Amino acid sequence: MTTSFLPGTTLGITELDLGNGRSLFDTPGLIVPTQLTNRLQMEELATVLPQKRVEHVTYRINPGSCVHLGGMACVELVDEPGAKAFFLTIFVSNEVSVHVGKAAKAEEFREKHLGKMLSPPFSLARLTEMGGLVPTVHTGQGDSWSTACMDVVVSGLGWVALTGMGPFRVRTWAPPGVEIILRDPLMPFEARTSTESYTGGGDKKGNSRRTKKLKLPGQARGVGSSGGRGRGSSQRRRGKGSSFF
Repeated sequence: MTTSFLPGTTLGITELDLGNGRSLFDTPGLIVPTQLTNRLQMEELATVLPQKRVEHVTYRINPGSCVHLGGMACVELVDEPGAKAFFLTIFVSNEVSVHVGKAAKAEEFREKHLGKMLSPPFSLARLTEMGGLVPTVHTGQGDSWSTACMDVVVSGLGWVALTGMGPFRVRTWAPPGVEIILRDPLMPFEARTSTESYTGGGDKKGNSRRTKKLKLPGQARGVGSSGGRGRGSSQRRRGKGSSFF
């Protein structure tokens, strides 16, 4: 049996014998028009679809800041009265670059660094061809520093889990027609095992980060966290981590 990162390559039912009279059947899938993967080119697909175990990463995001998921999406914590910082745990392919910055400068940053610090896509012309990015706004309520309250899912790309206390408004940018949904958290405790956290206050050259063990509010010292290596403002994340879909 051969495998491919390309969707839609299963042409018929394939039976896999598991032994003891049991079998696993691989069947052709359905084309879901609201998934980002259906709009991508070969090089982009190879980057967006995970080829190995996904390494999650968590940032402490202040209102008015955002997380770029390559140039394909951007998740912004809206700055409004009463808004508080939240932990955002990112689950995307290790080959998708991730960058934290100010929401007010997000478009300018994307246009300047697309195809370099931000990828995929690999050019501004390609993003324009896809229709650019349009916003979807959701609201919610966090009630714990140890358990995520919900996932924001960018269909076909990945998801972001939100952990924190109090009300929030999140604005998610993605190409037109790509579905953005909220769901109960699939992996609600992963903020405890963060490798990095964003501390805010950065300038144009890159936002400050600390890569020591992340201690969540109310979390006992030395419990449920692990350290990471220092990295730059944008990165491709590799190594062990959490499963994807």
